[in-house]
Amino acid sequence: MKRKESKDRAIELLHRVGLQDRTDHLPDELSGGEQQRVAVARALANHPRIVLADEPTGDLDTQTGFEVVQLMHSMAKQEGSSVVVVTHDPVVAERADRLVEMRDGRITEKVREPLMGQRRTIRAVEPLPPEPGRSLSQPN
Repeated sequence: MKRKESKDRAIELLHRVGLQDRTDHLPDELSGGEQQRVAVARALANHPRIVLADEPTGDLDTQTGFEVVQLMHSMAKQEGSSVVVVTHDPVVAERADRLVEMRDGRITEKVREPLMGQRRTIRAVEPLPPEPGRSLSQPN
C-alpha cells in the first residue's frame, strides 16, 4: 500500500471506530477503551481475512469491553474478516458465532456451532482452569 493510501485507510478506520478527533494524540493520551478501538482499527488496516485477538477486553471495564466486542463484530463483518478470540470473559464468548472450549491446550468440547450457511464473524475459545491433579503448572 502506498503512503497516501495507508494514511487514508488509517483515517477511515479511525473515523469508523469514533476516534476521528484523536488522530494526533499519542497512545498515553488515550483511555484504555480508546486504545482498544485503535487496536481494532489497526488490526483491520491491511484487510486481513482472519484477526487473532487474545483477551481483547482484559483491561477494560464491563461497559467499555462490551462496546469493543460490538465494534470488533460489526467492523469484521463489514470488512469480511473472521475474528478468533481467546477469552475468559463469558460476555465476549457469548457474542461468538462458534464457541470452543479448551483445557490444558486441547479442545475438549465444541459448545456451539454456527447454523448451516451462517457466516462466522467472531470465534471465541474459552479456556477453563485445569482440573485438579491434571496440571503441571499447579501444585497437586
